[in-house]
Parts: sequence; C-alpha cells; structure tokens
Amino acid sequence: MTLLNKIVTGLLCTVAPTALIGQAVELRSSDGFISVEGEITGFNGMMVAIQTTVGLVSVPASEVVCYGEGCTEILASNDFGLTAESFAGVVASLEAPVTVLSDDLTLGLASSSYDGLYRALAGAFADSEQTTMIATLDDAGQLALQNAEGSETAVLRLAQADAYADADIKVLSVPLSGTATQAYAAPRDWALAQRPGHQMLGLRAFAVVAAADVGVDAITMDQLAAIYAGEITNWSQIDGADQPIIPLQLPVASDLRRDIVNIVMAPAGKTIADGVLTIADEAGIVNTIADIAGSISLVSLTSAGTAQTLPVAGTCGLAVEPTDFAVRAGDYPLVRPLMAEFVTSPQTSLIPTMFDFAATDVAQSLLGDAGFVVGTSGPQAEADKAARLGQLLSPGLDSAERPVAAQMLQTLFEAERLTPTMFGGAVSAPEAGWNRSMMNQLVALLLQPQYAGREVIFAGFGTSDAGAQDAIDQSARAAADMLGAFNAFAPAVAAGSDLTLTSAGFGAVAPAACYDGQVDGAVHTRVEVWVK
Repeated sequence: MTLLNKIVTGLLCTVAPTALIGQAVELRSSDGFISVEGEITGFNGMMVAIQTTVGLVSVPASEVVCYGEGCTEILASNDFGLTAESFAGVVASLEAPVTVLSDDLTLGLASSSYDGLYRALAGAFADSEQTTMIATLDDAGQLALQNAEGSETAVLRLAQADAYADADIKVLSVPLSGTATQAYAAPRDWALAQRPGHQMLGLRAFAVVAAADVGVDAITMDQLAAIYAGEITNWSQIDGADQPIIPLQLPVASDLRRDIVNIVMAPAGKTIADGVLTIADEAGIVNTIADIAGSISLVSLTSAGTAQTLPVAGTCGLAVEPTDFAVRAGDYPLVRPLMAEFVTSPQTSLIPTMFDFAATDVAQSLLGDAGFVVGTSGPQAEADKAARLGQLLSPGLDSAERPVAAQMLQTLFEAERLTPTMFGGAVSAPEAGWNRSMMNQLVALLLQPQYAGREVIFAGFGTSDAGAQDAIDQSARAAADMLGAFNAFAPAVAAGSDLTLTSAGFGAVAPAACYDGQVDGAVHTRVEVWVK
C-alpha cells in the first residue's frame, strides 16, 4: 500500500475529535508529495500516530521526514521511544523545504516558417522585464526558465523537423470553425486551468480578392467552398454577373494553401477541384486577379494590398469586412490562429506563462514579418458601432427581441466595444486557447489608466434552436459566467482599477458575427466586452 493510501485509510477509519495542536510537526513523504500536520501522540516501533485537525492518523516512520521544532523536542525527551533513525531524516525548522518542479519539453513546429515566429516571441519574453522569472534563449532556440524562488525550472527545446510527431508541445495552425470535442464545460474551467490544452500565439487572416467585374458585394463561406469544389462555376449562380468564375490557388506545398483548405473546404466537407489554376505566390495571385475577368482567390490579409476584397459571411449570412477590429475580435470568419498544443502537460507554470506573453501587444507587434495580423487591442471605431446599433431599428424583431433591443440601445449607446471577444459556454480546446488569449488582452486593456473607474459590460450574444427567448436567456447566462471567469482569472483587476462589472444577454439581436461554436449543441454564444 502506498503512503497516500495509508494516510487516506487512517483518515477514513478515525472518529477522533479535533485536537488542540501543541508542538506541531509535519510528516512528509520522501518525494514531498504527501504531508500530514499535527501533534505526535504515539509510536509502536513502526507506525507514528499523529493527531490532526481531522482526527488520528498513523503513518510508517520509515517512509517520512519530520519537519518542525516539535521533532527536535520529541527526540530530545524520547517520550515515545523515537530516534532520529526512526525517520528518513529530521529537519528542525518550522518551514518545510521548497519542492522543486521542473520541465524538460520539446517544441515541434508544424512548419519551418514558424521558427522565426517562435524565436521572436521567446526572445521578446526573455528580454522583457519579468520580475518573477529568469529567462534565457540560446542560438539553438532552447529556452531556459526559472522562477524567482527557484521552486520551478523549465527547459523548452526545439525538436528536429522529423521528430514533430513525438514533440511534447506542437505549434500548428488550427481552425475555429467546424466541429471539435468539448474540452471545458464553462468559462471558469479554462480561466482557472493551470495547464491549458492550447494557447494562442498569433492570428492569420485571409482576404477574398476578386476581379472588379464579378458583380457581387459579399460572399459566404459555403459559396467559397462550392466555387473551389467546382460546384459553382458562374457568378450568376450567386446573384452576380453572367461571368465564368476562375478560381486561383497557391501551390499544394504552401502553408497558406493548407490553412485555406482547413478553414474553407474541410468544414464544408469538400475538396478543391483538379482544374483550379495554381499561381506560384500571393503577389502573382493579386496581379493576376487584376488582369483576368471573373477571377477570385484567397490570400493572406497582409498580402491583399489594393486588390478588391469581398466581405465574408458565415452560416447566418451576416457579411463582415476584414477590418483590423473584426479580425482581432474574431467577428470575421476567415481567421486561423496559430496555437501551442500541449501533448504533454507541463508540471510547472513557466511555459504556459511564456506562451501567455504572446497575447501582449509587445509580442504581437513582432509578427508582421511572418504574415500574421499585427495590431493593438482597443475600442471599435464609432462608425462601425453606429452601423450596428442602427440594426436595432429593424422591423424584423419578434416580440421577445423588441424589449431586448431597447435594452441594448440603452446599455450600449454610450459605451465602446473592446477587441476581446470570447466563445461562451462549453468550448473545445482551440476555442479555450482563443478565450485565454482574449482574457489576457482584456486584463492588459483594463489596467490602462483611461479605463479606471469605468463600467465593464460583458455582453452575451448567440443563437438557440429553442427560439429567440431561449437565445436571450442563454446569452445572458453566458455573459454572467464570463464575468465570473474574469474575476477568477484576474481577481485584483476590478478592485485595483475601481471597475464596475455588469453583464447582459441580447440573444441574436443585432449580432456582430455568426455564432457557430465547435462543440455540437443547440446553443452557441459569444461574449463581447463593452465599457462606459
């Protein structure tokens, strides 16, 4: 029987009342994992009896170390026949030694193009003023971490390209569309996770570039998939010009092409048709679009330049422009985050802390050269806010939505929306990685002086198969849960900045985006953050 089982057995079998502790000691197993605190009351030559606050516990003396001044006194008086040899060791100190936790993990990169991004982030973290951590990055990309107390150390080593499959942590591009397994039941679960399954490092967005003569003002994700699958071949099939569609794509080996396949084709269950024209690079695609009638393609947002771009709609039909705010808030459908996926769960908090640093504006400013979205978290443009609030005057609202629309107008009219936007309710591991990054960004924003003393509104939006009223109720619940998660994630922020935290749910009234979460279910919600 293990020491843990012996201690548990002793606790379950005893019915002794709570005792006043005299010369308190701590008996700790040699691995430092199990400890029992109390007053030694007996020794039978093998087992030490110790009276704890939950009753009498007996443990084998040979398997424990005694800590505390009481140990020395008991041995000196020899009341119980104990000797120093009875224990694995004796420490005459009121403080038990610090248990050192350590990690030695490998980091695999799904693409060699991520090497520069990782080194930039790790280097910026090592150079930042980390008051609680010592961090060094060597030329080989090995990152060594140690906390100030010396109780945690970690080494993160870059895996060889052919060892990616066996890496402890994998850096890869993941979708936020389609379906995925539930990893967390509620916001508190991912907010308080000491060892998250995914953490977001950067964000890539794609623009739909099209020739000037296509005759459409926007396009849906389903239409894009059907065009590349060869099912839609003329713009007139989607209310555009009577013009053949000529789709262009990047080479098969391109990282961007793989991302586009995973974000557009895979969720629709389609594959790219054989006849799609391949262009060598993004610059070539943008130039070709300008010259070939009816052409269309997807390129990284940073490469679109002055080409005509089409707003993109998700399943709800709401078309969203690829503005900086919409991309960073996740309102725009064609986004694909780069994440660290933990195959091996770290024992320390050091590596997750380093990856959390990726959410800072300082770290994000380094990503532009790698084709990732660069921008700062902050408020939405007033024009975009006004256009959205104008939707509240829509005559299409039902009886349940009309009072909610009035509440929304009153609540948000004088407020400004901040970038962080999170998936509500049950989420997949990638969604939780997104949420954790958004929560870190929100904390950094609200610590800025201009937000001190303001009201922070967690505003829930969403849909439900049960109808408008259930969507309103579910979104209100999601917003309240997110408020609670924020307080648990950063408990001192609200008090330190004199913030008032409130929540509200608006269902599907005046949505900013479609709300198709990855976890299958009748309800999908998102939570925005507004301040006034």
